[in-house]
Amino acid sequence: MSQHYGQSITYGVLGAPTLFAGDKMSFSYRDQVTEDDLEGGGSDFVAMALHSRKGEINFDGEVTSSTTNFLDLSTGARIVVTGSPGGIDLAPGFILASEAVEEWSLLKRKRASVRATHYMEAPASAAAAAATSLTAFVPDQSSIDFLFPGNTLIYSTIGFTHAAGLIHQLKLTQKLTITDDEPAPDGKILGAFSSGYMRTISLLLLAKPSDAVMPAPRSVLTITGAPDRMSNFRVISSEPRMERKKGMMFSIEAAWIPPFAD
Repeated sequence: MSQHYGQSITYGVLGAPTLFAGDKMSFSYRDQVTEDDLEGGGSDFVAMALHSRKGEINFDGEVTSSTTNFLDLSTGARIVVTGSPGGIDLAPGFILASEAVEEWSLLKRKRASVRATHYMEAPASAAAAAATSLTAFVPDQSSIDFLFPGNTLIYSTIGFTHAAGLIHQLKLTQKLTITDDEPAPDGKILGAFSSGYMRTISLLLLAKPSDAVMPAPRSVLTITGAPDRMSNFRVISSEPRMERKKGMMFSIEAAWIPPFAD
């Protein structure tokens, strides 16, 4: 069991708030306001208005078999985070998530991250649509014969294949646009509007075989072994990347919007 000895400090991330189950990597909370510098008749500053307070939350973790509560932002943005990092109270108002990312990389553990905004001066909005849960423990890697103990975490890009080459990196991002309401006369943000749900994929392939055809823009991106939330994406851009002493890579960007599910 790990221990910190010596001076009395908060060490590591074990006590940090968590946005999904797994191994915590980092947490930050930026408590901020908008600054308006007000000029007088001589064009010098005579006052400063500090308004529209909100907190920016960033959380990053590594996926384990317990990560069955990762965020599905297609149903809503509101999430619940508990704790008091640095004495900051996360209970007042409400918290809206704007981004949820899953990332697989060659011979590395799968990572996931969330970005959210805390509207601490707004009235609590318990009736607003909330994000639901999905499992980030994908794909099935139970056949791996070099990971011990097996089937406890997601490692590398095993389980995913693409006809154009070997998958070195795959990033799936859920995005929501969050628009703040105009502030009240006393400078408080009392509400926010979520819209424009979208998923994007960033894919990096080692081109193999040598005659592999790079996916063309407007084509459907097909990744074998991928979960349903990675189907029916349209390719937005493709590019070959060649470097000295390295194999040629294909870099592909694709996107999905809800009408593609019809």
